[in-house]
Amino acid sequence: MTKTLYLFLIFVFSQIASSKTPDEIIEGKKRAVLLITIYDKATGKRISNGGGFFVDNKGHFITNYHVIEDFLTKPDKMQLRFQDINGNEFEDVEILRCGNDQKIDLCYGEIKTTQKIYFFDVINKTPNKSQGIAIVGHNNTNYFSIRKGEVADIIQNSGEKFGVAVSDRDNINVPMVELTNYDYPNGKCKGDSGCPVFDFFTGDLIGVFTICYSGKQSGIVHKLAIDARSVYSFIGTDSRLNYFKIPKESIFKKSKAEAKSDEEFEKGNEFEIERKTGKLQ
Repeated sequence: MTKTLYLFLIFVFSQIASSKTPDEIIEGKKRAVLLITIYDKATGKRISNGGGFFVDNKGHFITNYHVIEDFLTKPDKMQLRFQDINGNEFEDVEILRCGNDQKIDLCYGEIKTTQKIYFFDVINKTPNKSQGIAIVGHNNTNYFSIRKGEVADIIQNSGEKFGVAVSDRDNINVPMVELTNYDYPNGKCKGDSGCPVFDFFTGDLIGVFTICYSGKQSGIVHKLAIDARSVYSFIGTDSRLNYFKIPKESIFKKSKAEAKSDEEFEKGNEFEIERKTGKLQ
């Protein structure tokens, strides 16, 4: 065996040995996911929760607008809480822009921290049909839970396909990724809004989970995420829009002694809207 061939085989086997399984990639990506919770400032009761995720090592993050909408519209009455999978809480938070005026259900912000940041690369690429995906979400307070599925379709105009229920979330003319081959109990996806949908082989971002929609006649639950290309474009939008520094008194922090009360989830308004065309969570 020649030295060149020997070195080549060493390289090949080292690459094989160092390759990660889908489960290892998913576990790694969990570290980039945020749990975002809204509390009533007066009572301390939890109103709702959703997700977000870091998109670079500088602390920039993405979530759905509707995840933090209650806080943004009533900042004097609400508090926000930002946590990672290790229970770290973040206090220095800025909202750089939100897409409610741009008809896209996204917000882009920055968390300043000295902790190491794990993140998703947001690529300017539309996914392929049947592509394997995973979502790390917070469904029904099952925090940082994993669901695996596939890309069912890329929908260029979801409003035309699903009617007012989807377009009402301000995703007007926004390409959506429809997901399939995984289910939610009773069709409810509360808590997963704003969470990352990604390729479990490469870790590439597919989109931001936004809506699950159940047609009253068909009974089919459609699970939709904002296409990664739209997220890429949104991040590159003029950063002077909608800048908002969250005051520290509006960042919720709970002592460890009180943490057990988190199990008593206040149902509240969990982003659920009744429409003639069906139910939107």
